[in-house]
Amino acid sequence: MATLVLHVAGGAALRLLLVAGGAGEALMQRIEIGTPVTSLLRLREGLFLQTLGISPYAGAARSR
Repeated sequence: MATLVLHVAGGAALRLLLVAGGAGEALMQRIEIGTPVTSLLRLREGLFLQTLGISPYAGAARSR
């Protein structure tokens, strides 16, 4: 139980340090750290571009 508490507290501290250091925006662009929100944005943009007859990989959110 104490190990779980330490892991959760360490994870929370790491997140706070990353946010305070301004790394949030840079990390959000990384595909390895995709969230459902950013994935949904990429999916919607890709589908929109495809309906226009443009390659889905041409979009800004999709190509990252």
